[in-house]
Amino acid sequence: MKHVRRALSTVAVTAVVAAGPAMVATPTVHAQVPGSMAQSFQATQQLLLVELVPIQLPLLSGLAGVGSLLTVSEPVWNLLGVTNSIVWLRDGVPIPGTEGLWSYLPTDADAGHDISALVTGSLLGLVPVSLVTNALGIPLLGGPGAGDAPNATAPAMVAGTGKVGTDLTVTSPVWSTAVDSTTYQWQRAGAPIVGATGTTYPVAADDVAKAITVKATGTKSGVSGTSTSAPKLGALGEAPTAAAPPALGGTPKVGSLLTATPGTWSGTGPITFSYQWYRRTTPIPGATGSTYVARSADAALPLAVLVTATRPGYAPGLAATRQVTVAKTASATTLALVKKTIVKSARGLVRITLRGGAPKPAGRVSVYDGRRLLKAYSVRTSDNGARVVKLPRLAPGRHQLKATFAGDASRRSSTSKAVTLTVRK
Repeated sequence: MKHVRRALSTVAVTAVVAAGPAMVATPTVHAQVPGSMAQSFQATQQLLLVELVPIQLPLLSGLAGVGSLLTVSEPVWNLLGVTNSIVWLRDGVPIPGTEGLWSYLPTDADAGHDISALVTGSLLGLVPVSLVTNALGIPLLGGPGAGDAPNATAPAMVAGTGKVGTDLTVTSPVWSTAVDSTTYQWQRAGAPIVGATGTTYPVAADDVAKAITVKATGTKSGVSGTSTSAPKLGALGEAPTAAAPPALGGTPKVGSLLTATPGTWSGTGPITFSYQWYRRTTPIPGATGSTYVARSADAALPLAVLVTATRPGYAPGLAATRQVTVAKTASATTLALVKKTIVKSARGLVRITLRGGAPKPAGRVSVYDGRRLLKAYSVRTSDNGARVVKLPRLAPGRHQLKATFAGDASRRSSTSKAVTLTVRK
């Protein structure tokens, strides 16, 4: 096997991965692969960049209280021309009459409830994407203990990247009064995540492209107040990397079975592999399995495989095998006399025929008389593998003639059997 001779380059490959009702662009995937192979792969992946992806999430802001104006910032998307719509939510249920309003004034009906908003981005021809903002708990008005209800003067804050395989950590809100306890409930797209009630949360595959928030509840003397953090967008985890690179096995010759093994990869959890075979730097249509039978079109050309490693919730990892060059195929040369006997004043005619698969071989053919070179001829592509040529004049006697084909780009050289030409005086 020959090592890839062209320099390896670190190439960014971007893909888009569906995750429930929303879409998210993967982080940049870095892989050591032959530059031109990765560029071809990248061009294919760019075709996927037609999904609606939130670049900046909508954010609910304002003071939590009846009569205090709340506003929502519009999200930013990866594509132009997106139309945003909004409806306000009370404990996750749409509030009638709030459609299209980017600001909202909480009423007495909102006291003791969480207020958030559902924002939907729409673009003709694409699946709409809906995002739930962070929530604000509206304090109770009047009633037993209402005046003692904790109010967040600074909201709960979440730190972390939001990537799968990493942790998010919450910082408790600053309460308006000392509380007896603060409890937490992590939420995915506004819905509670079962069992996620600690100060840290390990981001899971189900969180990709979802808004992750945490609701903090402060309790004093049996009276509670809440604060919901600004959302973090769940993102794909770091791509696995090849600790031991993929490899190619088998004899690189036409008709032989070649096998790609994926190598070993970093990280834990289930991982699947996909394959794309390349001839030079061009992907071979349909060659997407771990095995491949070398074809005539591969003769004398380098083959390699680009392996994609996929783990749920993580960006795809890429690695390429070393290139192997498929051996040239055999050729066969035949020399036939048009006439076996000629007079010395004539020039003999011979038919040169080349065989070796399709397309028919073409190239330089040398005709010898014993060990003496008589003349070199060119069998052209247009000759379709056969050509009649005229020999130089020869002295009277018996001449042992043979032809040697020099080979071409994909076929080895070959020599014909000897034929006897008799030249009479």
